[in-house]
Amino acid sequence: MGARQTTHATECGHEVHILEGWDTPRFCKECKAKNDAKSHDDPDKSEAQDTFAKQDRSEERAGVVFSHAPAWFAVALALAYATGFLVVSTYLGSFGIPESTSEFLRIKYLQVGLYFLLFFGSMVVFVVLWLRAVGKRKSSPSSSQQPTVPAPETLEPASSETATKKEGAAEDAAKTQRYLIPVWMILVLVVYVTVGFAEPSQTGRQSLPWVGGLIFASFGLAAMVYSLQRRLSKRNPDFHLVAKGVYVGLLAFEIWLGWNVVSPFKEKLGDFLRLQWQMLLILLGFMLVLVFLSYRAVFPRPEFSKEEHLGYMWLRAALVLPIYYLSVLTFAYCIYPFVSESKAGGYFAESGFVKLTIRQPESKQTVVASPQTVKSSSRGKAVMRPIDARPPLDVLPQELMESGLLSSKALVLIEANSTSVFVADPNDPASSLAGGPSGVKCWTDFQCRPKVFEIQISNLARIEHLPVAKRK
Repeated sequence: MGARQTTHATECGHEVHILEGWDTPRFCKECKAKNDAKSHDDPDKSEAQDTFAKQDRSEERAGVVFSHAPAWFAVALALAYATGFLVVSTYLGSFGIPESTSEFLRIKYLQVGLYFLLFFGSMVVFVVLWLRAVGKRKSSPSSSQQPTVPAPETLEPASSETATKKEGAAEDAAKTQRYLIPVWMILVLVVYVTVGFAEPSQTGRQSLPWVGGLIFASFGLAAMVYSLQRRLSKRNPDFHLVAKGVYVGLLAFEIWLGWNVVSPFKEKLGDFLRLQWQMLLILLGFMLVLVFLSYRAVFPRPEFSKEEHLGYMWLRAALVLPIYYLSVLTFAYCIYPFVSESKAGGYFAESGFVKLTIRQPESKQTVVASPQTVKSSSRGKAVMRPIDARPPLDVLPQELMESGLLSSKALVLIEANSTSVFVADPNDPASSLAGGPSGVKCWTDFQCRPKVFEIQISNLARIEHLPVAKRK
């Protein structure tokens, strides 16, 4: 079934028939041909008209974007929340904590979902823009053996000069983007790893000063180099070769700064790469597939019409949804177990512990017969004396309780909601897997899980949170 055609009025006052869903052209076919003929006779006027037309289209696109901004924001927020819920429920399910006990409306889900989307979304955008810049560079006249611009003698002097300026500006922009985008990618990657993996004490005291230097190098130094390139390229056309070396040096400087940022938690980062390198490669493969699908969605093939491109968009959407779902699951198995618990993550080896104080039920008064009453039942006397009607203390195993007290030993608080808390012994399991660490440090591996105890809030009198320095 073909697409339905609709009638729309153009700016020249005529009506045109277009397919439903297509943008309305500014002029009809006849008026556009007349304007093109007039513009060909006056190149300067043509350039001015093109400039005004581009400004009008930019303002129109900006108006469309701003008008749909609330809807897009709501969609992004819902996607982040659903992503965080899927990650957290998948991870807690590996501990045996059922999904039904998790409250649906929680800020933790939004925090985890934004952590996933902000990094992967920005990296996908960066790679797409970098591929676009490389594609422009390859298709530019200076890099092609057969230039697409007509020979100078076939053009008017003004139009030839204008075309040359536009091509040079486009080529310079493509060169700059090819060098600057990797610099920004290093910045985003380092900040992402630091925010997720570093503990608050490491971030504030050791990593944060280096992050400041990394941001200055990514924006301040890059802006100065770009400004020098724009000025000196006018005097020396070969200056872009020098600028290329400067950008490579800036990228190396960024890598050195990034290493100093992650150095305080390099041991944890090494364990992550050693244990999860296979899952990390799978996640990288999913991200590259999303990059390809996004690139072709934003920059369609020139041989496809708008209707054909729309048909392929539905096919790409059918591929994006399952790949995105698999990417979220891979993130839950690969990266989330190493995200700091203070950032709503699942790494408990460097988190604070808790001590639970069990609530003791009140003693009750009851009527019991005394031994004398039994011997002389004819008197019919009974006495009131208190008895201990408390149930056995079996909320937690005795090996997890302090001897002679109602408080527990230091435990790991895995999850908590309005009705229950879920705790585990930090020394469980006692034996390591394949010679690796034991206890809470091996929980980053999904094959290493402790015994989890669910305790009702009504059975607790107090929950004492121990900082890292006092948890032993």
